[in-house]
Amino acid sequence: MEKVGNACNDEAREHDITVEEVLATEEFKNLSEEQAKEVVDFVRTVSTVFYSLYKKQYEPEIVIEDNETNNNYEPIKNAA
Repeated sequence: MEKVGNACNDEAREHDITVEEVLATEEFKNLSEEQAKEVVDFVRTVSTVFYSLYKKQYEPEIVIEDNETNNNYEPIKNAA
C-alpha cells in the first residue's frame, strides 16, 4: 500500500471496502453502521460507474461489416 499525503493508495484491492474499514478511518469514525453501509454502497456504485466509463472508452469497438451482415435483407416486393 502506497501512502500519498493522508490517503493510502491501494489499487490492488481484491475485495470491496467494508463497514468496519469505513468506521476505522478518522473521518468517518462518528458514523453509525447504517451510515457507513451507505458510504460503502456509494463507493461501490461510483467505482462501477467510473470503471464502466473507463472500459467503454478503451475497449475496442465492434465493427459490423456491411457486406457480411447488413446486405442480407431484401424487402418483400409486390406484397398484397
